[in-house]
Amino acid sequence: MSDFAKFYALLKQLPYADKEEIVLSYSGKRTASLREFKRVDATGFRYMLADLERKAAPPQPSPEVREQADAETEVKKRKYRSLILRAMQEQGVTVKNRDWSEVNNFVVRYAGEGKTLKNMSLEELKKFSRQVHKLLEWHNNKRQEMLIKAIMN
Repeated sequence: MSDFAKFYALLKQLPYADKEEIVLSYSGKRTASLREFKRVDATGFRYMLADLERKAAPPQPSPEVREQADAETEVKKRKYRSLILRAMQEQGVTVKNRDWSEVNNFVVRYAGEGKTLKNMSLEELKKFSRQVHKLLEWHNNKRQEMLIKAIMN
């Protein structure tokens, strides 16, 4: 991306920004021409782009806000892991004597992520939760069909 394209992309991100005013302020009121500013003062031009990038960037959340968001994410992840485990228990996959190997094997096999429940992101857990519940629904439908066949015979 050229410097001029970068400037105009940044300009779009800044509400109420005026090209001439910005160039005049960064050039020390010497010129309102972007091309001339770059030709006369390349260092000032690069500084202007860097400063505009900083101003256009979204504000970073404070550490406290980030910690709170992380804690909320962990609560949501715990909720999804619990939903998944309950659905898996209905299918006969359980944790026996604190041995998670059966559960981990199931998750690695069906999640398609190659990860255990503990290592999945929130988005991966949401996706896998839907998959497990669809699998449970399919399993229950098959069980019902078999029951009907057994009764009919």
